[in-house]
Amino acid sequence: QQAASENGQTYTTQTWTYAPGFCDAGSYAVLFRVNDSAGTQKNTSWALTVTNTNRLPQQNTTLPVLNLTEDINVTAILNLTDYFYDLDARECNNSVTYSVTMLNGSASDVNVSLDGATVNVTLASNWCGSQLVRFSMNDSSAASSANTSLVVTCTGDAPFLPVLVPQNVSAFTDWSYTVGVTDNDIGFGDVLNLSLNSSRLNVTNITISSLNSTHFTLSASPVLADLGHYDVLLNVSDSFGLRVAGTLGIWVKTNRAPYFTDRPLNTSLTIYENVSIQVNVTDPDADAINFTLTGEPSCVSVNATGFVGGDCGKADIGNYSINLSATDIYGAVNRTSFHLELRNVWEAPVLASIGSQQTRVGRMLTFTVNATDPDL
Repeated sequence: QQAASENGQTYTTQTWTYAPGFCDAGSYAVLFRVNDSAGTQKNTSWALTVTNTNRLPQQNTTLPVLNLTEDINVTAILNLTDYFYDLDARECNNSVTYSVTMLNGSASDVNVSLDGATVNVTLASNWCGSQLVRFSMNDSSAASSANTSLVVTCTGDAPFLPVLVPQNVSAFTDWSYTVGVTDNDIGFGDVLNLSLNSSRLNVTNITISSLNSTHFTLSASPVLADLGHYDVLLNVSDSFGLRVAGTLGIWVKTNRAPYFTDRPLNTSLTIYENVSIQVNVTDPDADAINFTLTGEPSCVSVNATGFVGGDCGKADIGNYSINLSATDIYGAVNRTSFHLELRNVWEAPVLASIGSQQTRVGRMLTFTVNATDPDL
Protein backbone atom coordinates (compact mmCIF):
# COMPACT_ATOMS: atom_id res chain seq x y z
CA GLN A 1 0.00 0.00 0.00
CA GLN A 2 1.37 3.41 -0.94
CA ALA A 3 0.19 6.95 -0.11
CA ALA A 4 0.81 10.20 -2.08
CA SER A 5 -0.57 13.78 -2.15
CA GLU A 6 -1.27 16.16 -4.98
CA ASN A 7 -3.00 19.56 -4.91
CA GLY A 8 -3.77 19.12 -1.25
CA GLN A 9 -5.40 15.71 -1.75
CA THR A 10 -4.04 12.43 -0.50
CA TYR A 11 -4.07 9.32 -2.73
CA THR A 12 -3.60 5.76 -1.56
CA THR A 13 -2.47 3.03 -3.99
CA GLN A 14 -2.84 -0.70 -3.17
CA THR A 15 -1.97 -3.82 -5.26
CA TRP A 16 -3.75 -7.19 -5.07
CA THR A 17 -2.30 -10.40 -6.57
CA TYR A 18 -4.49 -13.35 -7.71
CA ALA A 19 -2.89 -16.67 -8.71
CA PRO A 20 -5.65 -19.05 -9.95
CA GLY A 21 -5.22 -22.79 -9.53
CA PHE A 22 -6.12 -25.65 -11.93
CA CYS A 23 -9.54 -25.82 -10.37
CA ASP A 24 -10.36 -22.09 -10.78
CA ALA A 25 -11.21 -21.98 -14.49
CA GLY A 26 -14.26 -19.84 -15.24
CA SER A 27 -15.57 -16.26 -15.43
CA TYR A 28 -15.83 -14.01 -12.38
CA ALA A 29 -17.27 -10.53 -11.64
CA VAL A 30 -14.82 -8.67 -9.36
CA LEU A 31 -16.24 -5.82 -7.22
CA PHE A 32 -13.86 -3.07 -5.97
CA ARG A 33 -15.13 -0.83 -3.17
CA VAL A 34 -13.39 2.22 -1.62
CA ASN A 35 -14.44 3.67 1.78
CA ASP A 36 -13.15 6.85 3.41
CA SER A 37 -13.14 7.93 7.04
CA ALA A 38 -16.28 9.96 6.51
CA GLY A 39 -18.21 6.81 5.70
CA THR A 40 -18.62 7.43 2.02
CA GLN A 41 -17.79 4.74 -0.50
CA LYS A 42 -17.24 4.19 -4.19
CA ASN A 43 -17.73 0.90 -6.09
CA THR A 44 -16.43 -0.36 -9.40
CA SER A 45 -16.27 -3.84 -10.99
CA TRP A 46 -14.68 -5.72 -13.81
CA ALA A 47 -14.83 -9.21 -15.39
CA LEU A 48 -12.11 -11.76 -14.70
CA THR A 49 -11.75 -14.87 -16.90
CA VAL A 50 -9.53 -17.79 -15.91
CA THR A 51 -8.78 -20.04 -18.90
CA ASN A 52 -8.82 -23.79 -18.25
CA THR A 53 -5.61 -25.78 -18.54
CA ASN A 54 -6.46 -29.48 -19.01
CA ARG A 55 -4.20 -32.05 -17.42
CA LEU A 56 -4.38 -35.30 -19.42
CA PRO A 57 -5.43 -38.62 -17.91
CA GLN A 58 -2.45 -40.79 -17.03
CA GLN A 59 -1.69 -44.47 -16.52
CA ASN A 60 0.09 -44.98 -13.25
CA THR A 61 0.81 -48.74 -13.39
CA THR A 62 0.77 -51.63 -15.86
CA LEU A 63 -2.49 -53.50 -16.36
CA PRO A 64 -2.27 -57.16 -15.30
CA VAL A 65 -3.13 -60.08 -17.56
CA LEU A 66 -6.72 -61.14 -16.87
CA ASN A 67 -6.58 -64.88 -16.21
CA LEU A 68 -9.87 -66.80 -16.10
CA THR A 69 -11.05 -70.38 -16.30
CA GLU A 70 -13.50 -71.74 -18.87
CA ASP A 71 -17.19 -71.43 -17.89
CA ILE A 72 -16.45 -69.19 -14.87
CA ASN A 73 -17.71 -65.60 -15.17
CA VAL A 74 -16.02 -62.95 -13.04
CA THR A 75 -17.44 -59.68 -11.74
CA ALA A 76 -15.20 -56.89 -10.44
CA ILE A 77 -12.09 -58.57 -11.83
CA LEU A 78 -10.43 -55.17 -12.12
CA ASN A 79 -10.95 -51.60 -10.92
CA LEU A 80 -9.52 -49.16 -13.44
CA THR A 81 -9.06 -46.42 -10.82
CA ASP A 82 -6.10 -48.48 -9.59
CA TYR A 83 -4.36 -48.13 -12.96
CA PHE A 84 -5.39 -44.70 -14.31
CA TYR A 85 -5.63 -41.27 -12.71
CA ASP A 86 -6.62 -37.74 -13.71
CA LEU A 87 -5.47 -34.82 -11.54
CA ASP A 88 -8.36 -32.65 -12.67
CA ALA A 89 -10.79 -35.35 -11.59
CA ARG A 90 -8.98 -35.98 -8.33
CA GLU A 91 -8.48 -32.33 -7.30
CA CYS A 92 -11.30 -30.54 -9.09
CA ASN A 93 -13.99 -33.22 -9.32
CA ASN A 94 -13.93 -33.10 -13.11
CA SER A 95 -15.85 -35.87 -14.84
CA VAL A 96 -14.05 -38.84 -16.42
CA THR A 97 -15.36 -41.99 -18.09
CA TYR A 98 -13.92 -45.40 -18.88
CA SER A 99 -14.24 -47.49 -22.03
CA VAL A 100 -13.18 -50.92 -23.29
CA THR A 101 -12.31 -52.09 -26.82
CA MET A 102 -11.80 -55.67 -28.03
CA LEU A 103 -8.74 -55.52 -30.29
CA ASN A 104 -9.18 -58.94 -31.95
CA GLY A 105 -12.33 -57.77 -33.70
CA SER A 106 -15.78 -59.00 -32.84
CA ALA A 107 -15.69 -61.26 -29.80
CA SER A 108 -19.03 -63.04 -29.53
CA ASP A 109 -17.59 -65.61 -27.13
CA VAL A 110 -16.47 -63.14 -24.47
CA ASN A 111 -18.08 -59.97 -23.16
CA VAL A 112 -16.04 -57.43 -21.20
CA SER A 113 -18.29 -54.79 -19.68
CA LEU A 114 -17.76 -51.80 -17.41
CA ASP A 115 -19.77 -50.69 -14.42
CA GLY A 116 -18.17 -47.29 -14.00
CA ALA A 117 -14.52 -48.23 -13.48
CA THR A 118 -15.28 -51.83 -12.50
CA VAL A 119 -14.48 -54.52 -15.10
CA ASN A 120 -16.79 -57.54 -15.45
CA VAL A 121 -16.20 -60.53 -17.76
CA THR A 122 -18.87 -62.90 -19.10
CA LEU A 123 -17.79 -65.95 -21.12
CA ALA A 124 -19.74 -68.00 -23.64
CA SER A 125 -20.33 -71.56 -22.53
CA ASN A 126 -17.37 -73.88 -23.18
CA TRP A 127 -15.22 -71.11 -24.68
CA CYS A 128 -11.52 -70.81 -23.95
CA GLY A 129 -8.76 -68.84 -25.63
CA SER A 130 -7.34 -65.32 -25.50
CA GLN A 131 -8.44 -61.82 -26.43
CA LEU A 132 -6.49 -58.55 -26.55
CA VAL A 133 -8.34 -55.82 -24.65
CA ARG A 134 -7.81 -52.04 -24.49
CA PHE A 135 -9.01 -50.00 -21.51
CA SER A 136 -9.17 -46.20 -21.63
CA MET A 137 -9.77 -43.30 -19.24
CA ASN A 138 -11.44 -40.37 -21.01
CA ASP A 139 -11.84 -36.78 -19.87
CA SER A 140 -13.62 -34.10 -21.86
CA SER A 141 -10.78 -33.68 -24.35
CA ALA A 142 -8.26 -36.53 -24.21
CA ALA A 143 -7.77 -40.14 -23.19
CA SER A 144 -5.13 -42.45 -21.78
CA SER A 145 -5.23 -46.09 -22.95
CA ALA A 146 -3.46 -49.34 -22.14
CA ASN A 147 -3.71 -52.88 -23.51
CA THR A 148 -3.78 -56.20 -21.73
CA SER A 149 -4.66 -59.82 -22.50
CA LEU A 150 -7.70 -61.77 -21.39
CA VAL A 151 -6.64 -65.41 -21.14
CA VAL A 152 -9.26 -68.12 -20.53
CA THR A 153 -7.78 -71.50 -19.62
CA CYS A 154 -9.49 -74.51 -21.18
CA THR A 155 -11.03 -77.14 -18.95
CA GLY A 156 -12.32 -80.41 -20.30
CA ASP A 157 -15.98 -81.38 -20.46
CA ALA A 158 -16.59 -85.10 -20.38
CA PRO A 159 -18.21 -86.63 -23.47
CA PHE A 160 -21.84 -87.73 -23.21
CA LEU A 161 -23.09 -91.05 -24.54
CA PRO A 162 -26.84 -91.35 -25.21
CA VAL A 163 -28.93 -94.41 -24.45
CA LEU A 164 -27.74 -97.31 -26.60
CA VAL A 165 -30.50 -99.22 -28.40
CA PRO A 166 -30.29 -103.03 -28.03
CA GLN A 167 -29.49 -104.72 -31.33
CA ASN A 168 -31.04 -107.84 -32.84
CA VAL A 169 -28.63 -109.20 -35.43
CA SER A 170 -29.06 -112.18 -37.70
CA ALA A 171 -26.23 -114.50 -38.59
CA PHE A 172 -24.90 -114.26 -42.13
CA THR A 173 -26.12 -110.66 -42.46
CA ASP A 174 -24.25 -107.38 -42.55
CA TRP A 175 -25.00 -105.40 -39.37
CA SER A 176 -24.22 -101.77 -38.59
CA TYR A 177 -25.10 -99.37 -35.79
CA THR A 178 -24.24 -95.66 -35.51
CA VAL A 179 -23.31 -94.21 -32.13
CA GLY A 180 -23.59 -90.44 -31.66
CA VAL A 181 -21.51 -88.85 -28.88
CA THR A 182 -21.90 -85.32 -27.53
CA ASP A 183 -18.89 -83.31 -26.36
CA ASN A 184 -19.00 -79.58 -25.68
CA ASP A 185 -15.30 -79.22 -26.50
CA ILE A 186 -15.45 -80.60 -30.05
CA GLY A 187 -15.53 -77.08 -31.52
CA PHE A 188 -12.37 -76.20 -29.61
CA GLY A 189 -10.13 -78.99 -30.85
CA ASP A 190 -11.20 -81.90 -28.65
CA VAL A 191 -10.90 -85.34 -30.29
CA LEU A 192 -12.95 -88.40 -29.34
CA ASN A 193 -11.87 -92.03 -29.37
CA LEU A 194 -14.15 -95.08 -29.16
CA SER A 195 -13.08 -98.53 -27.98
CA LEU A 196 -15.00 -101.76 -27.30
CA ASN A 197 -14.75 -104.46 -24.67
CA SER A 198 -16.72 -107.65 -24.06
CA SER A 199 -16.11 -110.68 -21.88
CA ARG A 200 -17.74 -113.08 -24.36
CA LEU A 201 -17.76 -111.53 -27.82
CA ASN A 202 -14.61 -111.19 -29.90
CA VAL A 203 -14.85 -107.44 -30.47
CA THR A 204 -12.04 -107.52 -33.02
CA ASN A 205 -14.71 -108.75 -35.44
CA ILE A 206 -16.54 -105.43 -35.02
CA THR A 207 -15.24 -102.65 -37.24
CA ILE A 208 -15.32 -99.07 -35.91
CA SER A 209 -15.56 -96.32 -38.53
CA SER A 210 -15.62 -92.58 -37.83
CA LEU A 211 -18.37 -90.80 -39.73
CA ASN A 212 -17.38 -87.40 -38.33
CA SER A 213 -15.98 -85.92 -35.12
CA THR A 214 -18.89 -87.18 -32.98
CA HIS A 215 -20.38 -90.20 -34.77
CA PHE A 216 -19.01 -93.72 -35.04
CA THR A 217 -20.39 -96.68 -36.98
CA LEU A 218 -20.03 -100.23 -35.65
CA SER A 219 -20.30 -102.98 -38.25
CA ALA A 220 -19.92 -106.75 -38.33
CA SER A 221 -20.98 -109.86 -40.23
CA PRO A 222 -21.74 -112.51 -37.59
CA VAL A 223 -21.81 -116.22 -38.37
CA LEU A 224 -23.39 -119.22 -36.63
CA ALA A 225 -20.50 -119.39 -34.17
CA ASP A 226 -21.54 -115.96 -32.88
CA LEU A 227 -25.09 -116.95 -31.91
CA GLY A 228 -26.13 -115.69 -28.48
CA HIS A 229 -26.53 -112.55 -26.38
CA TYR A 230 -23.60 -110.25 -25.66
CA ASP A 231 -23.02 -107.11 -23.64
CA VAL A 232 -20.46 -104.88 -25.33
CA LEU A 233 -18.95 -102.04 -23.30
CA LEU A 234 -18.40 -98.86 -25.32
CA ASN A 235 -15.69 -96.60 -23.91
CA VAL A 236 -15.45 -93.03 -25.21
CA SER A 237 -12.47 -90.87 -24.22
CA ASP A 238 -11.47 -87.34 -25.21
CA SER A 239 -8.23 -85.39 -25.50
CA PHE A 240 -8.41 -84.36 -21.83
CA GLY A 241 -8.54 -87.99 -20.69
CA LEU A 242 -12.18 -87.71 -19.65
CA ARG A 243 -14.29 -90.79 -20.29
CA VAL A 244 -17.83 -92.07 -20.54
CA ALA A 245 -19.00 -95.65 -20.98
CA GLY A 246 -22.20 -97.42 -21.98
CA THR A 247 -23.33 -100.98 -22.57
CA LEU A 248 -24.74 -102.10 -25.90
CA GLY A 249 -26.71 -105.33 -25.89
CA ILE A 250 -26.30 -107.43 -29.05
CA TRP A 251 -28.42 -110.51 -29.73
CA VAL A 252 -27.13 -112.64 -32.59
CA LYS A 253 -29.92 -114.88 -33.87
CA THR A 254 -30.11 -117.63 -36.42
CA ASN A 255 -31.02 -116.41 -39.85
CA ARG A 256 -31.08 -118.84 -42.73
CA ALA A 257 -30.88 -117.52 -46.21
CA PRO A 258 -33.80 -118.09 -48.59
CA TYR A 259 -33.32 -120.87 -51.15
CA PHE A 260 -34.63 -121.57 -54.64
CA THR A 261 -37.07 -124.48 -54.88
CA ASP A 262 -36.56 -124.30 -58.61
CA ARG A 263 -34.13 -122.33 -60.65
CA PRO A 264 -34.86 -120.49 -63.90
CA LEU A 265 -33.76 -122.31 -67.03
CA ASN A 266 -31.82 -120.79 -69.85
CA THR A 267 -34.36 -119.34 -72.23
CA SER A 268 -34.33 -118.41 -75.91
CA LEU A 269 -37.18 -116.31 -77.31
CA THR A 270 -37.93 -114.20 -80.31
CA ILE A 271 -38.48 -110.54 -79.68
CA TYR A 272 -42.20 -110.95 -80.24
CA GLU A 273 -42.55 -113.55 -77.50
CA ASN A 274 -43.21 -112.31 -73.98
CA VAL A 275 -40.60 -113.11 -71.35
CA SER A 276 -42.38 -115.10 -68.64
CA ILE A 277 -40.33 -116.94 -66.02
CA GLN A 278 -41.61 -117.78 -62.54
CA VAL A 279 -38.97 -118.27 -59.86
CA ASN A 280 -39.98 -120.01 -56.63
CA VAL A 281 -38.11 -119.26 -53.40
CA THR A 282 -38.65 -120.34 -49.78
CA ASP A 283 -37.27 -118.74 -46.62
CA PRO A 284 -36.70 -121.23 -43.76
CA ASP A 285 -37.42 -118.50 -41.20
CA ALA A 286 -40.55 -117.31 -43.03
CA ASP A 287 -38.95 -113.91 -43.58
CA ALA A 288 -40.15 -111.59 -46.32
CA ILE A 289 -38.07 -111.80 -49.50
CA ASN A 290 -36.98 -109.11 -51.91
CA PHE A 291 -35.95 -109.97 -55.49
CA THR A 292 -33.44 -108.07 -57.62
CA LEU A 293 -31.97 -108.53 -61.10
CA THR A 294 -28.66 -107.51 -62.62
CA GLY A 295 -27.52 -107.89 -66.21
CA GLU A 296 -31.06 -107.94 -67.58
CA PRO A 297 -32.27 -106.04 -70.69
CA SER A 298 -34.24 -102.91 -69.97
CA CYS A 299 -37.49 -104.60 -71.02
CA VAL A 300 -37.27 -107.27 -68.29
CA SER A 301 -38.06 -106.87 -64.57
CA VAL A 302 -38.89 -109.00 -61.53
CA ASN A 303 -41.82 -108.42 -59.18
CA ALA A 304 -42.32 -109.15 -55.46
CA THR A 305 -43.40 -112.74 -56.12
CA GLY A 306 -40.32 -113.68 -58.17
CA PHE A 307 -41.99 -113.43 -61.58
CA VAL A 308 -39.53 -112.37 -64.27
CA GLY A 309 -41.28 -110.88 -67.28
CA GLY A 310 -41.19 -108.30 -70.00
CA ASP A 311 -42.35 -107.25 -73.46
CA CYS A 312 -39.24 -106.71 -75.59
CA GLY A 313 -38.52 -105.27 -79.00
CA LYS A 314 -35.83 -105.06 -81.64
CA ALA A 315 -33.77 -102.69 -79.47
CA ASP A 316 -33.41 -105.56 -76.96
CA ILE A 317 -32.04 -108.21 -79.35
CA GLY A 318 -29.06 -109.96 -77.80
CA ASN A 319 -27.75 -112.50 -75.31
CA TYR A 320 -27.97 -111.73 -71.59
CA SER A 321 -26.45 -113.36 -68.52
CA ILE A 322 -28.90 -112.43 -65.77
CA ASN A 323 -28.25 -112.68 -62.03
CA LEU A 324 -31.25 -113.07 -59.73
CA SER A 325 -30.90 -112.39 -55.98
CA ALA A 326 -33.36 -113.31 -53.24
CA THR A 327 -32.70 -111.39 -50.01
CA ASP A 328 -34.58 -111.64 -46.73
CA ILE A 329 -35.31 -108.68 -44.44
CA TYR A 330 -32.16 -109.34 -42.40
CA GLY A 331 -29.90 -109.31 -45.42
CA ALA A 332 -29.36 -113.03 -45.90
CA VAL A 333 -29.15 -113.63 -49.63
CA ASN A 334 -29.13 -116.45 -52.16
CA ARG A 335 -28.36 -116.01 -55.84
CA THR A 336 -28.82 -117.81 -59.12
CA SER A 337 -28.24 -116.96 -62.74
CA PHE A 338 -29.64 -117.89 -66.12
CA HIS A 339 -29.12 -117.04 -69.76
CA LEU A 340 -31.71 -115.20 -71.85
CA GLU A 341 -31.47 -114.97 -75.63
CA LEU A 342 -33.73 -112.53 -77.48
CA ARG A 343 -33.68 -113.45 -81.18
CA ASN A 344 -34.59 -111.34 -84.11
CA VAL A 345 -37.53 -112.24 -86.37
CA TRP A 346 -36.64 -111.55 -90.00
CA GLU A 347 -39.39 -109.67 -91.76
CA ALA A 348 -39.96 -109.14 -95.47
CA PRO A 349 -39.17 -105.75 -96.91
CA VAL A 350 -42.04 -103.46 -97.80
CA LEU A 351 -42.16 -101.83 -101.25
CA ALA A 352 -43.56 -98.36 -101.49
CA SER A 353 -46.32 -97.73 -103.98
CA ILE A 354 -45.10 -97.06 -107.56
CA GLY A 355 -47.23 -94.75 -109.58
CA SER A 356 -48.05 -95.08 -113.28
CA GLN A 357 -45.10 -94.32 -115.54
CA GLN A 358 -45.12 -93.05 -119.16
CA THR A 359 -42.42 -93.10 -121.82
CA ARG A 360 -42.02 -93.21 -125.62
CA VAL A 361 -40.92 -96.01 -127.85
CA GLY A 362 -37.17 -96.12 -128.14
CA ARG A 363 -36.52 -94.05 -124.97
CA MET A 364 -35.03 -95.26 -121.66
CA LEU A 365 -37.54 -95.37 -118.79
CA THR A 366 -35.98 -94.37 -115.44
CA PHE A 367 -37.77 -94.11 -112.10
CA THR A 368 -37.01 -94.58 -108.35
CA VAL A 369 -38.29 -97.48 -106.27
CA ASN A 370 -38.49 -97.02 -102.42
CA ALA A 371 -38.62 -99.90 -99.96
CA THR A 372 -38.27 -100.38 -96.18
CA ASP A 373 -37.11 -103.35 -94.12
CA PRO A 374 -37.85 -103.66 -90.36
CA ASP A 375 -34.64 -105.63 -89.95
CA LEU A 376 -32.38 -102.82 -91.13
